[in-house]
Amino acid sequence: MRRFIFLFLAAAALTGCAGPVHTLRIHEQVPGNLPTAWARTVRAPETGLPLSINPYPSLSERDVDAAWLEVSPEGNTVIVQFDVPGRSKLAEVTLRLRGQMLAVLVDDKIAATVEVERAILDGRLVFVGHMPEEVTKEVVAALNKLAGRPRDTGDVRLRP
Repeated sequence: MRRFIFLFLAAAALTGCAGPVHTLRIHEQVPGNLPTAWARTVRAPETGLPLSINPYPSLSERDVDAAWLEVSPEGNTVIVQFDVPGRSKLAEVTLRLRGQMLAVLVDDKIAATVEVERAILDGRLVFVGHMPEEVTKEVVAALNKLAGRPRDTGDVRLRP
């Protein structure tokens, strides 16, 4: 048993799995009168107001092509560039949700809310993360580490 645990830890260290793994989930706003099974309530970090969101994310870290951090007067601005399937999902979601909110969750905690003013067709989502700078840098680094991996499309004959 000890040998197995040692081999597992050695393999995790060699593959880079030992570091912190961060998740990125982007959820759509839903009407506030839905049953609790169909909606999840979070508090917007900017205002503290409750926001009802779809419990299932529309986009995740699997859809990310690249991410970077820029410093702005508002705080740490995170720019996330999505891959081709992610761009398509982002365009569809933002076209449908004009005037509503998207909730950005990092490690299942609300990091930002974004008001959708227009459809985002270029695949770039920009938000100000309400997290400590070290955590924001870790998240951006983790997203870039996960970016560019082949997607499981269900068809093994086609390789990206």
